[in-house]
Amino acid sequence: MSYQKILVAIDHSERANIVFEEALHLAKENQAKLLVFYCQPFEEGINLKRSVYSGEFITQVQDLQTELEREEEGDRAFLAQYLEKAKEYGLEAECGLKRGDAGRWICSVAKSWQADLIAIGRRGHSGLTELFLGSVSNYVLHHASCSVLIVQGKGKA
Repeated sequence: MSYQKILVAIDHSERANIVFEEALHLAKENQAKLLVFYCQPFEEGINLKRSVYSGEFITQVQDLQTELEREEEGDRAFLAQYLEKAKEYGLEAECGLKRGDAGRWICSVAKSWQADLIAIGRRGHSGLTELFLGSVSNYVLHHASCSVLIVQGKGKA
């Protein structure tokens, strides 16, 4: 099977490098375009009930906005490293960054970008841990509109 567009989903784990290398080699073999994608989880940082009544709401929203902008700047720098490596291999590559539920965003972006393949790592959760924490790779495997490559790797989670 030949791939023309590969979305590689990465995070800040050591395993991300293994996943990226696998996607990089597949993209090189197929002369495929590569989309390096990262989804920053959104953590709720405002206690609305307490904030509204104490008058701290506006200050907390401004602080949160500043923090989100700082995180996004760091995430873009993080992605740029992968983008540069892909370009060193002579590949056409771009990056994508979203905030929220990683599994849903990976599937959504892959569908809208018309990816042929999603390459994603797996942390190795199983049983109750996977039930309670969820599994991005499991969600993607069951909801993606294209083929999915789950890279086991041997990096630390």
